[in-house]
Amino acid sequence: MMSLEMTSAIRNLLLEEGSDIVGIADLSPCENLPDRELSTGIVYGIALDPIVIRKLREGPCMEYLLEYKKVNGKLNEIAERLLDDLLSKGYSAFSIGSTTEKFDRDSLSADFPHKTAAIRAGLGWVGKCDLLITKRFGSALRFNTVITNAPLICDDPATHSLCSECQACVQACPVKAPSGKEWEPGLYRDEFLDIRSCYLHCRDICSRNGLAATICGICIEACPWTQGYIRRREREV
Repeated sequence: MMSLEMTSAIRNLLLEEGSDIVGIADLSPCENLPDRELSTGIVYGIALDPIVIRKLREGPCMEYLLEYKKVNGKLNEIAERLLDDLLSKGYSAFSIGSTTEKFDRDSLSADFPHKTAAIRAGLGWVGKCDLLITKRFGSALRFNTVITNAPLICDDPATHSLCSECQACVQACPVKAPSGKEWEPGLYRDEFLDIRSCYLHCRDICSRNGLAATICGICIEACPWTQGYIRRREREV
């Protein structure tokens, strides 16, 4: 039987540990699920510093790389706390881990993307640049996912994009990797994004800037939903 009390406790734990957004996903329909015995995903995210995001208009910088690594570290720390809680209660669980440079260089994809869990948890939708976009933070987030067999109540999946006619990320991309086609559930990434051009640009610009990473971030800053997050944070200061 699904437990409302436990679901609420998990959400509260993650928020208290520093997460900005939390969702629970039924991952059983996912073909690339790492373990068929564990099909509930606890996905949580931390928002990136809006001051740093502002600087991405011209491309990646050291401040962004440091913020990226700092947030990744915090996501993994939170995972340890969550795993301790789940395992102590007798449930199985494992952490996917925050996204790093460990991805398939042929397919240019992770074994199990966090945005898959985030979509299934209804946290947001896939933008035309293939990033997970949320109403509250735009795409200025880093995510992690813990997969478990705990009896948690799952959120409803996202069913459509809210990008509509917006072309901000298409226009901002230096290599025009996004085609401008709007995402919908079941649409494969390569049908709307030239991921190879995106990857090569990220690799080359980081090399020129002396950054030991494969990142860019221009489309993060360009997104109107991200801009909304930045403006709200600026008003709070």
